Amino acid sequence: MQYNHYLKPEIFTENGGPLKLAEMLLFREFMRRPKRTNSLETQGLVQVGYQGLEKAHSIPANWQDKGLTLDDWRDFLKVTLDFYVRESNYTQLDEDLKNWIGSRFSSKFVRNPDSKEPDDNQVKRWPQIRHGNVTQRLVKLLILGAKFSSVNTVTIDIVNAWLKEAWLQLTGSLAVLKSDGNRFYLPKEHLTFSLVQKAYICPVTNKLLATAFRGLTPYLPMHIQFERLTSTQYDAFIAQAVTLPEIWQHDRSQDDYVDGLIKVRDWLGQDPLVAQLRSQNLWTDINDRVVEGGFYYRTAEHSAQQSSERLQSYERMFKNGQLNVLNCSTTMEMGVDIGGISAVVMNNVPPHPANYLQRAGRAGRSKESRAISYTLCKGNPHDRQVFANPLWPFETVIPAPMVAMNSERLVQRHVNSLLLSDYLCHVIGETEKERTSLNSQWFFGEELEQSVCNRFKAWLERPTLSIDAALVRLVKGTVLHGVAAEKLRDKTCDAITALQKRWLGIYRDLVKQESESQPNTPYRKRLELEKKRHCGEYLLRDLAGQNLPAWIWLPNGCCHF
Repeated sequence: MQYNHYLKPEIFTENGGPLKLAEMLLFREFMRRPKRTNSLETQGLVQVGYQGLEKAHSIPANWQDKGLTLDDWRDFLKVTLDFYVRESNYTQLDEDLKNWIGSRFSSKFVRNPDSKEPDDNQVKRWPQIRHGNVTQRLVKLLILGAKFSSVNTVTIDIVNAWLKEAWLQLTGSLAVLKSDGNRFYLPKEHLTFSLVQKAYICPVTNKLLATAFRGLTPYLPMHIQFERLTSTQYDAFIAQAVTLPEIWQHDRSQDDYVDGLIKVRDWLGQDPLVAQLRSQNLWTDINDRVVEGGFYYRTAEHSAQQSSERLQSYERMFKNGQLNVLNCSTTMEMGVDIGGISAVVMNNVPPHPANYLQRAGRAGRSKESRAISYTLCKGNPHDRQVFANPLWPFETVIPAPMVAMNSERLVQRHVNSLLLSDYLCHVIGETEKERTSLNSQWFFGEELEQSVCNRFKAWLERPTLSIDAALVRLVKGTVLHGVAAEKLRDKTCDAITALQKRWLGIYRDLVKQESESQPNTPYRKRLELEKKRHCGEYLLRDLAGQNLPAWIWLPNGCCHF
């Protein structure tokens, strides 16, 4: 709740925020019943009811003649609300909550079946058999439930009358649906929730249905040849009734957490009804977790893309239990010790045993009672090899790290770093800009009589410099050992000259295109943004990207070899 209030204080207020959050979570779970996805409904843990539906006491004409009862009519109304109204999103949600439910939701409306207005994406007419089309779900349920042997004019008239009566009751005497002009919707406040004692096993999805009209699954084939339907085919649509355990009988609210958890797990392991449901894949580990009492997970991204202040805030909340999952990049591998981490989950196998040991070692560093490292192995050769040999990170000999001194290019980049560092720190000295915010235009730009880059090149071309002795010490023992300091400075000058030509070429081309373009056009705007990006590029990042200095270099000095 604290995090929601931080993100949107005008919605999640101090007083009404918890109610808004609970409303949002309930709506996300029950705004529609999924066909196969796991939910509290499909797992048979909660059934949705509708305020006002209990007042249904009248049946339509011809209903009883077909052997149907008042209970069948109530079942049909509930199935209509479950599998037509809710499934078609004929519900409403406050606009300020739509961005917070975690899934896309578009509110729709339903109108009178006799309306002459055409259907559109947001408003549909109540179902009827139109132009002989009997593929609509409710139509097929009524034809099968009443056991019509054929679809003729009489059948169509009766089914349409039943559908019309359902509309009139839901929008009239029962008032389950609420009007908005000539459009109707299901208010979320009309939903009720209760535990389930009896359910039906859907023969199509093997999910549990709280209500089944005449025992029929709502997931019927698109096209059914009712005239040729055999009893075997009809039986394939029947959902088998099943009794569910009375989970409300196992209250643990008066027990300590561990004692209550043990009691619930003992019951789950010994109850024969639960065992029978498990054998049919109707009671799964998801049901176990719900009955035990689940956890609320809150996660955050811990990576170099976040500011240091935000990372410190995340680490502090993690230690305090306000965050319990951190999604980390490889920056967590070295130099970060948060503490309080009990499990490390890697979504692939690290490339080297040292990487694995560093990542796995993040867990259990603060006297936790246990620590877990869990690695997901993918289908690539490296991951498959590690899956076949889980002891790989512990058996592999890790060679000692070494620095290669035989790369002229690498050593020269450190020479470049030392020269540029000395020039910025001791020759340029104090500037109007902070050294951590120097951009490429400040260095290469031609606004001044002589750019900083040209002055740097002139400095490099001097006969001797006080830095020469440090250059000789820097390259000692490397592939550039014995090369004169003047030669090293010449190579740096050549490298910076090439970068200067490249930068000025791009800059002049952008200026030319900008002057030739029409003002206040998208093309001019793109050129302005491109020139701004080119000129505002952080100097050290730009130079390092072109392999001038070593990437680890900073302008306040250079470590000696």
